[in-house]
Amino acid sequence: MANYDAAIQEIEVQEIDIVETLESAHSIEVTVSSDYYHAFLTVEIIGDTPIVMSEDILEELAKKSISYGIDYSAVESIIQNPELAKNILVAMGIPLKNGLDGVISFKYSDSKKAKPKVLEDGSVDYKNMDTFQFVNEGDLLAEKTLPTEGEDGMSVTGRVIKAKNGKTIQFKKGKNTIVSEDGLQLLAEKSGIVQFTGDQIDIIEVLMIQGDVGVETGNINFTGKVIVSGNVMSGYEIISDEDIEINGIVECATLKSKGDITIRQGVQGKDKAYIECKGNLKTGFLNNCHVKVSGNIDVDSIMHCQIDCDDSVFVHGKKGIIVGGALNVKKLLEAKIIGSEMGTITSLRLGVDSEIMEDYRNVVKRIKENKSTIKKLDQAVALLYKQMDRNIWNDKLQAMLDKSLKSKNQYDLDSIELHKQFVAVNKRIECLRDAIVKSELIHPGVKVRIGHSYYKIMQSLMDVKIMKVEDKIITTSLK
Repeated sequence: MANYDAAIQEIEVQEIDIVETLESAHSIEVTVSSDYYHAFLTVEIIGDTPIVMSEDILEELAKKSISYGIDYSAVESIIQNPELAKNILVAMGIPLKNGLDGVISFKYSDSKKAKPKVLEDGSVDYKNMDTFQFVNEGDLLAEKTLPTEGEDGMSVTGRVIKAKNGKTIQFKKGKNTIVSEDGLQLLAEKSGIVQFTGDQIDIIEVLMIQGDVGVETGNINFTGKVIVSGNVMSGYEIISDEDIEINGIVECATLKSKGDITIRQGVQGKDKAYIECKGNLKTGFLNNCHVKVSGNIDVDSIMHCQIDCDDSVFVHGKKGIIVGGALNVKKLLEAKIIGSEMGTITSLRLGVDSEIMEDYRNVVKRIKENKSTIKKLDQAVALLYKQMDRNIWNDKLQAMLDKSLKSKNQYDLDSIELHKQFVAVNKRIECLRDAIVKSELIHPGVKVRIGHSYYKIMQSLMDVKIMKVEDKIITTSLK
């Protein structure tokens, strides 16, 4: 009987152990991300909450070869609360960082669309539209950022994952550009216009305008040569440090060049065009315009123009005529015909360069203005003295009189100084000689001044040469 009771007791103990084992049963599952940078752990529980040991977790991680970046705080959390362990991040590697490629940043835009300037007052300037991007020698065109090195990664299995270094990018060096010594900057080797061909920058020294200079282009201000296939429209300007060539007509526009100017057709200025060049001017005709040239002028006809030429003027070609206006020519003036049968006043001043003429005009203008002011001050002083005689004098009128007299005294002193300047300029003019006018026909109405000597054509002269001998202007035959 005793043996039977013992057997029953043993069976009951075994049943309790089985039940306790079933109640505490669990499984640990470890998953690794596809990039091997992360490992996750899940605890599957059967029955009551089991006891999970760190050895159990580390053993499962080892089965998956997980040896790097283990988060032991996460492991401890799982041990404390295994029932909450669902896809817990237990290990994390270091992601690789590929290097960044080198980058070129351009300082100028490859857009060719003209944009009008917005002025400070909010208005829009359609004449200065930055159609062309001008640069000077040495200007920065583009800048390079160097590539960076990559940083290797590490998987949770302890494998090094190699990173790629960034790629080096090279400047596409175009015409008239140069790379700096450190290789990080692209610079303009010469002054000119920025022109893009894809990512390549060229600096163009000659500006070609296919069409007119007008609304589409705005004003042109360029250091190099400018060539215009069309016309220069009214109200616009071209300024260049080198030559300017216009294949069409120049209207009421402004041209300024430090070199030569060539206008295939001519200038129809309506007394508003201004042409200035340090070299020579060659054109078909000059009508109603202002011209200032340091070199020679070669033209077919000149009609009602103000001309300042520091060298010689040649009016040849089919017409070869000068009518109206005023010409200041330092050396030689040649034309087929000067003046008109109608007796149009045509003034020729020879032997005086533009600098002296500018000084002469300025001092004459200031003398006129000074005389006008003195006249007004004299009138004011006279009026104030009349008030004094009428016994209505007071401190205010006295102050006005004192101020007027002081101003008049200053203008009188200025008048003396201006007279000295006028005399000095005239002496310079008198010293200039060797100027000559040559023409096949000069009509009455033409006035010739060489230095301070003056000669008016009273009757038609044929094949004549006019020059100054000693203090007199004489005419001689060309033949």
